Amino acid sequence: MKKYLLTLAICLIGMGSVNAQTEVKDVYIQSEQGFVYKSGSFKINGAKAKCDYAGLYTPDGKICVKISSRGKNGLNIDAVAPGTEVICPDASAGIETHFLHIPTSVKKIYSGGIKVKNVLIYDINEISEHKIDK
Repeated sequence: MKKYLLTLAICLIGMGSVNAQTEVKDVYIQSEQGFVYKSGSFKINGAKAKCDYAGLYTPDGKICVKISSRGKNGLNIDAVAPGTEVICPDASAGIETHFLHIPTSVKKIYSGGIKVKNVLIYDINEISEHKIDK
């Protein structure tokens, strides 16, 4: 009887922990939906430079797990995708860029999430010529 009660308790505990959300902590990232590669480009109204974004995001695009550099020439600036709300720990580790645009929609940047010299903040309403890569 004790064996069955223990099994039932383990099953109930396991059922309570199942969710379809992404959890981000300083030491790990977990997403039951998986991650998707997103890339695209946009211009900020009146600017000559084009902003390129690429990297791993949650399917809803709200959490940036890894930023990839796409700078093709001196006029392109690396960016975090529009609509991003969270930048994970070490998201920009390994990219070599002097400037990084992040949207005003970002609510939290985890420890070490941004490791670049200059961060430029943009408002999504300032975006023009937005192209999402397929």
